[in-house]
Amino acid sequence: MPNAPRPMRRAERAIAALPDILAILDQCHALRLGLIGPEGPYVVPLNFGYEEKEGALTIFFHCAKAGRKVDMLTVDPRVCFEADCNHKLISGNNPCAYSFGYESVIGFGKARLLTEDADKSAGLSRIMARFSPAPSFEFEPAVLARTAVYAIDVEHLTGKRHG
Repeated sequence: MPNAPRPMRRAERAIAALPDILAILDQCHALRLGLIGPEGPYVVPLNFGYEEKEGALTIFFHCAKAGRKVDMLTVDPRVCFEADCNHKLISGNNPCAYSFGYESVIGFGKARLLTEDADKSAGLSRIMARFSPAPSFEFEPAVLARTAVYAIDVEHLTGKRHG
């Protein structure tokens, strides 16, 4: 498997505990989705939501029912995603001493298109829960009909912190 876990070069920056990784995701405003297709790689920023059940993580995103993402996911559902936050410049006495502080999450998995309205509503609700304090959400059938909702079943996940 090409995305099998590899040791992190800077092991002292690694974050392995799922609750700590989820705390980082909670602070991230966007997730960048990496795909591969016949024309090469493609990365796109997205709104996202997630669900954790018994240590298994699922990421949700939505898009139009047609377009480059959909075309690429139809050919190859394998994805990589990245989210980062808490950016800060770390200054130094010389140019090589400068650095940048951050927290980040990188994961790999397979994206699957949700086809049932109940599943699509649940995924969209996970996304909305990040932006609204409302206790629940209802989506019009016309909106569900024209919206593609994907779930990424996360197979590998790492977190990293610097500064």
